[in-house]
Amino acid sequence: GPCCGSVALGSSRFQDVEFSGSFSNIGGDDDWIGFVFGYQDIGHFYIVSAPLAGESHKTPKPWRLTKVASDTGNTSDQMMKAIMSDEDVEGQTSILLSPSTQGWLRDKVYTWNVTHRPSINSLSIAIEEDSIPLWSHEWEHTFLGEEHTGRVGLFTFSQAVRFFSMKTKKICPL
Repeated sequence: GPCCGSVALGSSRFQDVEFSGSFSNIGGDDDWIGFVFGYQDIGHFYIVSAPLAGESHKTPKPWRLTKVASDTGNTSDQMMKAIMSDEDVEGQTSILLSPSTQGWLRDKVYTWNVTHRPSINSLSIAIEEDSIPLWSHEWEHTFLGEEHTGRVGLFTFSQAVRFFSMKTKKICPL
């Protein structure tokens, strides 16, 4: 089967950032797609991800926001397995949010908008499916992380995906 996930990263490090973009699946595969923010290094970042809705990924938590703090990074497949696990994995991942909605569907366009403001411990995430709100969540002054700057990027696991209209905007702290 497919072995590994890949993350495509922007080169800029952000403190407070608005990050948006879209994807649609163009391949025959049914694995995980998502995006990352607050990326420090290969073992430390936040990821929002979901698998294709359906039989092969029977998960009670299809969409999820996961904090990755991995002892192994990409030296083994443990971190990737942890990202796709339905449970927190010690030394690897903790699931911070799993809204109750199905995974992504073929032939739909998914758009995300993230505002990550570590300077004031705030985060908001909104996901749309074909321009219709799918789920959103906001932490106002309650999203506590050690990561005060980080890069943003895209995540796929054995997936032919078309990402488009990805944008970042730096927010100047007040």
